[in-house]
Amino acid sequence: IGLIFGILLYAPILIYPDRWLATSVAGHSIRYDFVTITPFDVVPPSVWQWIYVIFIVMPLFKLENVRLRIFGALITAAAIIANAIYWSEYISVWCMFAAILSFYLMWVLKKLPPGVKMS
Repeated sequence: IGLIFGILLYAPILIYPDRWLATSVAGHSIRYDFVTITPFDVVPPSVWQWIYVIFIVMPLFKLENVRLRIFGALITAAAIIANAIYWSEYISVWCMFAAILSFYLMWVLKKLPPGVKMS
């Protein structure tokens, strides 16, 4: 479901970026302005953002590994902070948080014993 949603959302941007996406600098962040894609214009952009976040973090909360569930909680917190404080630059700021949290994920994966299942 997440893959289909992603393809529907991002394919037009990949095929015709100048038509569907405008970028600008806002403060110290990049602001992404998307032209509304017909199937998605029925629902406000903020709802689509939270659907995206849910698709990203829900699998992490279903894992048995506590550290990976913590990673899901950290990603969720980053999304909430980016939304609350940096709404107009949400995508850029949330991606920055996700990049920083990748270091936590690398540490978690390094700590896993050889042959351990993460699910």
